[in-house]
Amino acid sequence: MAGERPAPRAAPRGRVLVVEDDPDIRELLRALLAEAGYDVASAADGPEGLRLAHLQPPDVVILDLMLPGATGWEIAARFRGPDGRPAPVIVATAAPLGLFQLPASVACMLPKPFDPDHLIGAVDALVGRARAAEPAQDGSAARNPGDSLAA
Repeated sequence: MAGERPAPRAAPRGRVLVVEDDPDIRELLRALLAEAGYDVASAADGPEGLRLAHLQPPDVVILDLMLPGATGWEIAARFRGPDGRPAPVIVATAAPLGLFQLPASVACMLPKPFDPDHLIGAVDALVGRARAAEPAQDGSAARNPGDSLAA
């Protein structure tokens, strides 16, 4: 009807940075994450990904390994989240997963082609973990809603 305002958009569930040189995969990831309610930025190479992460720190980074400008392994540890701590990185790769020893900066690896539900589940878990670790307004660590109060 005329004069009706669109419903306000819900706040994004978190910010995800996708660093992927294949434009089709990059767009697929962007669309899947946006549909799941995430604010998504994307870059086609490592240096651009680092620049975007510096401008707006992500909650989670989805990173291809074989990138122009710098490999995923070279830049994985350089991403910082909104709180200044290392941002969790999901490596998406077509390489056999058994070939890699994960550096501390990599939270998990997903094989290409990936299952969209598995991808969203991994992002949800990492964003939830990162947000639960953020300091509360009173300076204490925020509690995970599922944490027990009993020690």
